[in-house]
Amino acid sequence: MDIDQLLVKLTQEGGSDLHLKVGAPPIMRKHNKLHILSKDLPVIDYQTIDDIILPVLNDIHQDNLRTNGSVDVGYGLKGIGRFRFNIFFQRGTTRVVVRHIPHNVPTIDSLNLPQQMLDIVNKIERGLVLITGATGVGKSTTLAALINHINKTKNKHIITIEDPIEFLIQDHYSLITQREMGVDYYDSKLALKAALRQDPDIILFSELRAKDTISIALNAAETGHLVFSTIHTQEAAETISRILSVFSAEEQARVKITLSSVLKAVFSQRLIPKKDNKSYIPAVEILVNNPRIQSEIMKDPSTDVIRNIMHQSQNHWGMQTFDQHLIKMLKEGLISEKDASKYSSSPEKIKLSAAGISFGSNYEQLSKKPPAKNATQSEIELNIHTQTNIQEQPFNPQKKRKL
Repeated sequence: MDIDQLLVKLTQEGGSDLHLKVGAPPIMRKHNKLHILSKDLPVIDYQTIDDIILPVLNDIHQDNLRTNGSVDVGYGLKGIGRFRFNIFFQRGTTRVVVRHIPHNVPTIDSLNLPQQMLDIVNKIERGLVLITGATGVGKSTTLAALINHINKTKNKHIITIEDPIEFLIQDHYSLITQREMGVDYYDSKLALKAALRQDPDIILFSELRAKDTISIALNAAETGHLVFSTIHTQEAAETISRILSVFSAEEQARVKITLSSVLKAVFSQRLIPKKDNKSYIPAVEILVNNPRIQSEIMKDPSTDVIRNIMHQSQNHWGMQTFDQHLIKMLKEGLISEKDASKYSSSPEKIKLSAAGISFGSNYEQLSKKPPAKNATQSEIELNIHTQTNIQEQPFNPQKKRKL
């Protein structure tokens, strides 16, 4: 098996992800279900999987894999697109998950994202803009769409710090500098700090995880740059508390002042099955930092209060809650009432709306119940006969072996 042939087959079949595992044939994900990529492909053995991924890894990637047990790698295939590899060890064998990234950078319209996202971003010259949501909801894709929109409409120097690079963005009206972990830099904190000395107007940092990168991002936004990044939170209102929580009690007073000043917008995403069950559409919560939000940040931020402000600020500020967007899509016939309730922060509100009952600004009472947990993923329907005679080899990080 050849990695390029597997990736071509994945794109031809319309798959979004490719799974390579010792003891199983290549598996693809399509329409959120797992299928065998091709009945003609054999079960993968220990040596085959290492041979398949060897062309993808440079020496630094191999060292990181041995040291950390996993590594992210970007890979391009001419005429096909970009791919993001996550390579890791499980039970002493190499395991690979590949995400297909389309060749062309998508637009906000093609992603079915709300137009007000562009309206908001077009007005921002400096500060912090965050995309939030769970893993796999398309945060990086949304970031690329926003950055490429700016690239085509404004004269800026845009630096991206990515792990790995997913979409290749060509210069249009802006100058683009894209840096990749393991190829162009080796320490995220140092790369973000160095970006401040590289004459940027806009900095895209793939993900804010720890206190040090959040601090540098806040500082960059405070000194006049426009900073885009992602963070793993379920709701826009929750994002503020999440940022503050990484700092000590002594630091929080200072950070609240900075955050209330530099935060411009938070876009939070969830992917909802469309009514035809063949694709997904994003539900987006939009928070814009206005005087009321600023005042709340300076206190001990209440998620309920911030959500209520968002609910009341739809017309003037362009904000919306998940429930407001879900109700809109429900009325347009894009999603079912069942899925709208399942992905809602307050299912009672969806039921009232579906029954034709309107409500005013008393949103807090409906939001105080915990969000409905998403149903577990459907059971995988596969006909895979896993070999049991493949000898497992315990992972020894000190022992170097050919990958």
